Amino acid sequence: MAKNYKTQALTLLEKVGGKGNVAGVYHCATRLRFELKDESIPNDEQIRQIPGVLGVSRAGGQYQIIIGPDVPRLYEAVCQTGDFQSQSAIPENFDRKNEKLTIKKAIGKVFSYISGTVSELIPILVAASMVKTIQVLIGPGFFHWISAESDTYRLFDLIYNAFFYFMPLYIGYSASKKLKTSIPLGLLLGGILLVPDYIALVSAGEAFAVYGIPMKLVSYSGTMFPMLLTIACLKIVNDFAQKHISDMFAMSFRPLIVLLVMIPLELCVLGPVGGYIGDGLAMVIKACEKIPWITGAIGGLWLFVVATGMHMPLVQAINIPEQMTYGYQKILSPAIKMSNICMYGMVFAAIIKTHNKGNKATYAAYLLSGTVEPGLYGVVFKNSKCVPGLAIGGVITGILVTCLGAIVYPSQGIPLIGPWIGFIAGGTANILKGFLCGSGALIFGFIWAWMIGLDSEEFSRAASKQK
Repeated sequence: MAKNYKTQALTLLEKVGGKGNVAGVYHCATRLRFELKDESIPNDEQIRQIPGVLGVSRAGGQYQIIIGPDVPRLYEAVCQTGDFQSQSAIPENFDRKNEKLTIKKAIGKVFSYISGTVSELIPILVAASMVKTIQVLIGPGFFHWISAESDTYRLFDLIYNAFFYFMPLYIGYSASKKLKTSIPLGLLLGGILLVPDYIALVSAGEAFAVYGIPMKLVSYSGTMFPMLLTIACLKIVNDFAQKHISDMFAMSFRPLIVLLVMIPLELCVLGPVGGYIGDGLAMVIKACEKIPWITGAIGGLWLFVVATGMHMPLVQAINIPEQMTYGYQKILSPAIKMSNICMYGMVFAAIIKTHNKGNKATYAAYLLSGTVEPGLYGVVFKNSKCVPGLAIGGVITGILVTCLGAIVYPSQGIPLIGPWIGFIAGGTANILKGFLCGSGALIFGFIWAWMIGLDSEEFSRAASKQK
C-alpha cells in the first residue's frame, strides 16, 4: 500500500507542475489542497483519471484534489516525495509581499483564522456533544434509566457545560497555536476573563478601572470572539516585544511587559468589541430563523456546494459561530443532514443493485468512510440522473426539517449514523423531527436512484439480469 501512495504522489506532483510549482500543500478530511504558483498548468481531466482521485476543484486560491478518507496517508507520501518536511519549510517567498491585500483576501484570512482556531477544538466539542447525547438517551426524556437528580445525569451536565463555560480558555490556547504566538500568555489572558474574582465583579456590577481606564463589566464565559480579537492583538504585541526586547531579559521581563500592555487592551477594548460582534451574530441568527425555507433550501443543496469546494466560507461564517455560541446548530445543519442522508439512500441503492462484488465493497466503503465526498463523486456524479434527485430530495426534506425547528449537535466522523445521532441530544421531540425527515430523505434517495438515477452501464446490465 505504501508503494501505491508513493506512485500516486509522484503522479500527482507531476500533473500539478512538479515540486517547483507548489507553493504549499495541505489537506483536510478528504482533499489534498495545493497552492500553486501557476494554476494554469494542471489539466483537470487528466488528474481525474488518476486512480484514487474522485474529483478536482479550484476554490479559495487552492487546487483541491478530492481523495476521500485515505488523504492523510497520501498527503504524507506527497510531502516525502516533494521533500516538503513541514508547512513552514515550504518556500513562501513568491512575490507575495507585493500582492495587494484585497477585501476578499482579508475576509479569507479572517475566516481561515477562525476555522483554524476552532478545528483544534473539534475533538473535545464532539466528545462533549456525545456526552450530551448519552445523557438524553439514558435520562427521563427517553429510556428513563436514570433520573434528572441522579449523580450520573448531573455529571454529564458538568462535562458538557465545562466545554462552553471555559471557551475563552480553549480559544486562548488554539488561537495562540494557530497564530504561532505565546500559548502560555494566550491561556493566561483567557483565564483572566474567567477568574472567580472577575466573575464576582460582573455579578455585583461594581465599577472597575484598568490603569484608570473605565472597564465595561461583561461576562465572557461561553464566548468566542473576545478571545479571537485578543489573541490576534497578542500576536502583534508579542512579535514586537520579541524583536525589540533583548533575549537577556526574555525570561523575566518580556512576558511581563506583553501582559501589562495586553490587559487594558483586552478588558477595555477587545473584550467588549468581541461581545458586540457576538451580539450582532445572534441578531443575524435570529433573522435567519425567520426564513427557514431559504436556509433549508441552501442546506438541501449543500452537497453541490461541497462539490465546488466553497462550503468552508459558509461553515466559517455561520455553522462554527452558531455552534460555539449556542452549543448546537439550527440554521443550516439540520438541512445539511437531510442532504447527506438522501445521498446515503442513493449509495444503498447502488450497493443492492450492482452485481459486481468489487463495486459492492467499494460502495459500502463509501458509507463507512465517515465523509460524504466518496459517495457524492463515486455514485451520484457518476450517474448523472441521480443529481436532480439529490437536489429535489435534499431541498424538500431540508426545508421541512428547518421549518420544524430541529437542532443538531456535532457527531463528526461517525460513519453513516452521524447525521441521525446529531438530533438525539435535542430531546424526544427533536429526535422525532430529525428521524421523520431523515427517513423521508433516505427513502426518497433510495427510490430515485433505483428507479431513475442509476443509469450507467453497470446498473443497466444488473437490471437486465434481474429481468
